[in-house]
Amino acid sequence: MPMPSDAVEIMEPPGPLRADEIAEAMDAHVQHVVQSSLFLRAETLRKLLIYLWDHRTEEISEYAVATEALGRRADFDPKTDASARVQISRLRRKLKDFYETEGIGDAFRLHIPMGTHVLMIVEGSIPSTSLMLLEGEPELPFTRLNETRFLRQKRLVVGLAVMCTLLLIVVSLLAWNLYKARTLPPRSVAMPTSFWTAFVGVNN
Repeated sequence: MPMPSDAVEIMEPPGPLRADEIAEAMDAHVQHVVQSSLFLRAETLRKLLIYLWDHRTEEISEYAVATEALGRRADFDPKTDASARVQISRLRRKLKDFYETEGIGDAFRLHIPMGTHVLMIVEGSIPSTSLMLLEGEPELPFTRLNETRFLRQKRLVVGLAVMCTLLLIVVSLLAWNLYKARTLPPRSVAMPTSFWTAFVGVNN
């Protein structure tokens, strides 16, 4: 039966995106970020962002970031060289600037949590208060600071354990001496021998 000319065709709403479609949309968003004017003027941060995105599913070290993404030499030492942490911090601020200007209405948002070099992607509709909490956390320089805090806490725990052990030993000794003083019979005074008795009697 033909539809009347004035009939309105009802369109079904689109179904949810497939996993591959979401992945393609995320990749397209990353390309959109790195091709933006902010990142085209910052080649080092641009390369770093691409590297973190390509290795987002891997456990990468600070050494790998420095030597593979930033071009540092093989003898790079993260304990004495903070360049990788500095560039990560700059990238974090650059992403924040991007989403406050060119990417303010984007469907996705790239984010690097404080104290890490892990690139995360979240929906652009995330509440602004949550983003402020994420971006306002205190800066933590990777695992170096975390290891330092762990060692300090470990030393503190060991020190407290030693002090408690010494205190327990002292208290135990005092308790044992007090117990002996209360339970042991008093010492008997030795009587003078007959020789000394005669001597004392003569003197008296």
